[in-house]
Amino acid sequence: MPSAEASNIQKRVRKSGAAPACQVVADAVRSHVRLANLAPGTRMPSHRQLALEHGVTLGTVQQAVARLVSEGVLETQANRGLYVARDRRQSEQSSPFDTHRTGAHSQVVAAHIGIISPLATLWDETMTRRIQDPSEPLPPTIGAMERAIGECGGSTAFRDTGGHPEDQMEFTRQAVRDLLDQGIDALALVIVPDDVIVNAVLTQVDTSRIPVVLAVSERCRVPLPRVCYDGRIAALKAAQHLLSQGCPRLVFFAPFHAEWSADRLEGVRDAARLNGRSEDAVTSVQGEGVLESVYDLGEQRELASDLAVGSLPTLIGNDIPGIVAHNDHAAIGFMKAAETRGFRAGYDYLIIGFDDHSDSRNLGLSSMRPPFGDMGRECAKLLLEALTSPSNVPKQVSLHSHLVVRESSRKCINSGGNSHDIH
Repeated sequence: MPSAEASNIQKRVRKSGAAPACQVVADAVRSHVRLANLAPGTRMPSHRQLALEHGVTLGTVQQAVARLVSEGVLETQANRGLYVARDRRQSEQSSPFDTHRTGAHSQVVAAHIGIISPLATLWDETMTRRIQDPSEPLPPTIGAMERAIGECGGSTAFRDTGGHPEDQMEFTRQAVRDLLDQGIDALALVIVPDDVIVNAVLTQVDTSRIPVVLAVSERCRVPLPRVCYDGRIAALKAAQHLLSQGCPRLVFFAPFHAEWSADRLEGVRDAARLNGRSEDAVTSVQGEGVLESVYDLGEQRELASDLAVGSLPTLIGNDIPGIVAHNDHAAIGFMKAAETRGFRAGYDYLIIGFDDHSDSRNLGLSSMRPPFGDMGRECAKLLLEALTSPSNVPKQVSLHSHLVVRESSRKCINSGGNSHDIH
């Protein structure tokens, strides 16, 4: 018999008209097997690990696995676990672009796609030099997009507009001019920081001739085809995990203004409601700071640390709160401030961030990892559709983030053990 929590989730899914939770999990696992090109016989995470990762019940995972086994994607081996099927069906390994290789769509084989993104490199904390950041969304998103376009015989031209923030608008305009001079057939804008830059691109591009597709983090009000990931559902997953660890109350921690904070706060509140908690079970701690630049990671962490210092006496008490920070840098800043006052993640509080920044792994910070690779592949599909079957109604593809559980969100039984130095 399903638990009350599972029943509540299913009622919410049916009411919202969204896909069943088991289908969402099955789609995510199927996509991972395909995009990671996992070899037949590769061992998969356990049912329990999958439930934690996706923020769902074991029953939901069992339904998803049963579906994937019936499709020939996975196989179970008695007393040994779950594996990629040794006879995976050819349809699972084929490219989603195969149907476009011949006939009326043969002209797409030679399509030349322009790609623009400001996040190829970031500026360091002093804003004086640029640094590579392998955890940023660009490498997996762009790489997956380039591979997908290449699979159907197309080519790509990439332009990095991540110059100094003050010059970014001009960098973007110049990149568009360069790509138009090359004769691109379509254009992808990847993780652009705001609608202002998107609108600036649209003043240069005739979208009736050259389709423009967005791969964005969350909200974007410009009516263009786009691929995004759902921050509200990601926050719900994060909060569900914290509640499953026994946290009696939830805290949403947002030290600086960001458009995507509102959705993530609502996701935390959703989790509380689904678990029968009152509105008082969620505390929102939000700062008034406005970032001078989204590129300055040091500024983000400093604002977080300053806000945490003033909030710690009321946030951490006799119980262990579950904290959802609105990104990893906010979480790291909180952890730094907490450590200076003798509070440790996993012992005095649990915390989860967003984006799975490279520092998060080293610090043991749990995080919601966006589906960057899937974003690139889905963006390529939208580009192809825009070239072959133009539509006046912009299509939106919404993907889901994955929960990466580390020490910061696992309740420790005793007070011993090693803590991480937060820098």
